[in-house]
Amino acid sequence: TGLRFFLRDLTEGLSWQLLGDGPDAPATIVWRPGRQTRTLEGLGLRVVIETCVLADAPAELRRVTITNLGDRLRKLDLTSLTEVVLNSLPGHESHPGFSKLFLQTSFDRSRRALHVSRRPRDPQDHFPTVVHALIEDGPLEHETDRARFLGRGRPDDRPLAQLPGRPLSGTVGNVLDPVVSLRRAMSLGPQRQATLTFLLGAFDEDATPLLHALAADGGVEAAFAAAETAAADQLRSLGLNAEEYDAAQQLFVGMSLENRALRAPAARLEKMGADRASLEDLGIRTGGPLAVVQGDSPECVALKKYAMAWKKMNQASQLVVLGGSDSGNNDKSSILG
Repeated sequence: TGLRFFLRDLTEGLSWQLLGDGPDAPATIVWRPGRQTRTLEGLGLRVVIETCVLADAPAELRRVTITNLGDRLRKLDLTSLTEVVLNSLPGHESHPGFSKLFLQTSFDRSRRALHVSRRPRDPQDHFPTVVHALIEDGPLEHETDRARFLGRGRPDDRPLAQLPGRPLSGTVGNVLDPVVSLRRAMSLGPQRQATLTFLLGAFDEDATPLLHALAADGGVEAAFAAAETAAADQLRSLGLNAEEYDAAQQLFVGMSLENRALRAPAARLEKMGADRASLEDLGIRTGGPLAVVQGDSPECVALKKYAMAWKKMNQASQLVVLGGSDSGNNDKSSILG
């Protein structure tokens, strides 16, 4: 589910999950290469969530700015949450409960960081360490036990930890079902704001130097600027503009998640039958994302550019062009006439 945030009004006893449908208005989302900005406004508050992927580390930053738009003091807290797997997909799916038994959590108070590591079952096993940290200094609560955070039989958007007066337990160690969660409380006077920046990443090396750099004056803004520069360089190498890159990624994600709206009509799929071997004989792999387009259609030129970009980004996919086009074949994408 990725990194989620919950906002709680400590005076009113209200809580919201910041998904884009609250506090009481939909989110406005602005994307440019290297940075996404999501803005929510309602109930006298404005919440802006800026997200980037670091240019020089396997991690993301989410900078949350909360503004009190009203004329009274607001006492709030902001809580992060994400679940942790730290395993290969086949290894996790074969037995999720057993897989999580080998995860161990710890808290570094000086760096305001939670760590999750996997105890190796074999000397040859190697897994990175998940790090979730709050960059800005100050007191905070933490939690790594999913059951203590969510409670039993409760919906994910109404966790036990968000009930009025409920603190995070600070549990770490060999928890049965780990999460990482950090919480910071704040008091905002009228027209005042607070900014909190969260890091989430998986590291093979010690993340302390990175956390130290981000905590320095201007460190977070420098990281966002570097992410935008790296994204612009990537677009140039891919031969795409920002709108084309966005469209290519949305299409790839839709295909990967098997979005039914992108599929051919049921009658056409039924007519194709289940003869996968015939497709394989033509060089068309049937186990991954596949786009099919008519060679004389307006979408063909754009899809060819997308397919080449997917190949350069090692996003395994295939594009089949039916008639009216040259053909080619490679490991990551295929254009067939």
